[in-house]
Amino acid sequence: MKMTAIPPPPPENIAAKKWIPVLLIGVIGIGVVLAAYILIGGFQTVELPLMLLIVLWGAWGYNRGAVRGLLTVIILYVATAFAALGHAFAAPYVAAVQQVARFDLGASLDQATRSSIALAFILLTLVFWGILELLRRGLIPSESSGYQTNILDGLFGVGIHILVGVLVAAIIFNAYGYGPSRPIHNYARLRPYLNQILYLLYSAQSFWFGGNPPPLYTYDLYTR
Repeated sequence: MKMTAIPPPPPENIAAKKWIPVLLIGVIGIGVVLAAYILIGGFQTVELPLMLLIVLWGAWGYNRGAVRGLLTVIILYVATAFAALGHAFAAPYVAAVQQVARFDLGASLDQATRSSIALAFILLTLVFWGILELLRRGLIPSESSGYQTNILDGLFGVGIHILVGVLVAAIIFNAYGYGPSRPIHNYARLRPYLNQILYLLYSAQSFWFGGNPPPLYTYDLYTR
């Protein structure tokens, strides 16, 4: 009787396996957010995507680890500082693009609005963030270098990235309220908490502004 060789087991898909904890943390986080949104109530619609952003960012942090999380905090700090310094100069150009998008043939560079100022700040933050992230990847081994987190590093990464998500949510929420959506912003349940986060960011960046902070930062800063 001819013996047949037992085929070897299929190779373990490490790339897919490392995303299992991320998916589990993400699903649990989304469930908690939806339960809080429905059961507690009183939230504004804009608060749901902000809360989801926080938990999804935290879940992603499991694979990125604590070190990358800390580097992201530094990058976000510098990116928002540069954006705070430059958004007033970019706002007229953003306003002109907005007017052209509305088919306003009278678009000019002297019609900056509060919404264009807020949008300019967000866009500049993303631009500087992207540039600094590219520099980081050039100086420090990136995700493609084979770096893998262990459980402890992953959990620390989750915690740090939740903080990053909270900071990003505070920045977006503050810019959202500076535009025409101020009434919705004012009635948000998360407003006092996100204001406190923004206050910490502003306090850490205040020396950048030489005693003349941008109104975008301070218009709602001391509300509790």
